[in-house]
Amino acid sequence: AKDLIRENPEYAGILNAVRTLPDRSIILSTGPTSAGKELVSEVLKADLENAGRNVVLLSGDGYIKAWEEMPIVNLSGQPLRDVDNPIVMHWDWVEEDILALLAGEEVDIPAFDILTGKSLRHSGRVISLPKDAILIVDNIWGLGENMTNIITRANPASCVSIFIDAPVNLRFARKLVRGFERGENWQRYIQRWPLVRQREEEF
Repeated sequence: AKDLIRENPEYAGILNAVRTLPDRSIILSTGPTSAGKELVSEVLKADLENAGRNVVLLSGDGYIKAWEEMPIVNLSGQPLRDVDNPIVMHWDWVEEDILALLAGEEVDIPAFDILTGKSLRHSGRVISLPKDAILIVDNIWGLGENMTNIITRANPASCVSIFIDAPVNLRFARKLVRGFERGENWQRYIQRWPLVRQREEEF
């Protein structure tokens, strides 16, 4: 899969474009669920490091709120957590941590356990952003109002957005496989998919 990414002409153009970004710039890796954002971000990080750049990757997955904080919606008589709505993100945590990283501070990043629904403000995993580093932020709603406002207030040296997408059927298949591998109820993914698509259209 990583080789396929590198063979994509669009990826080569992206790599060349971000290779010379100023220090302490931000790359927003965004796109719909199961489009491959995490994998592309990891490949981009590795290739930038091979080119001599220092890169730190910040995943939005850890900033998801606990299950009990999520709204419940009714879909065809089934109560479902509205996990594909940007309101499930701790945007205040995202802003606090990005501002701290750009200021050169160490950050104890949060964590979300998808099997238990627990959210921890501090996971014990500490990261920092060296002066010469680029920060890659991986988040579904990277182009949304919440993230846009955070970037405006953070005022990085530069900010580039990369939108990653894949065919709907492929994303659905990836979602099922990933849920199965995690030990989740794959039937819930089938029930939830219409809501996922609805939220993608909205946000």
